[in-house]
Amino acid sequence: MSVQVNYLAEPPAKQLVSRARFAKLAGVSRAAVTKACRKSLSPACDGVQVDAAHPAAVCYLARVVRDAAGALTTRAEIASRPATPPTAADVDALADLVVRVLTRALQRAQAARA
Repeated sequence: MSVQVNYLAEPPAKQLVSRARFAKLAGVSRAAVTKACRKSLSPACDGVQVDAAHPAAVCYLARVVRDAAGALTTRAEIASRPATPPTAADVDALADLVVRVLTRALQRAQAARA
């Protein structure tokens, strides 16, 4: 399915929300939104409110990540979860990666000496 965008159409109506509400949507602090309003969010900021429909705000909100189950999760929710210890499979995968990286580094070092 392809999505067609009509760039000549009217821009979407503004959806002004408070910085506190926008911070809750983004999973960050109000201070982080205020700081972003000076930089990346500046085109979307309108006084003390943020236009949630503005492309800059949409990009900012797109930083929401997916959790292990594939559900959309905010950064704040992930940070508040307790850390889970690595499984044996995680340790094995990490060990294999380290061995491959070190083997490749040794091969490059030996090739450089030759």
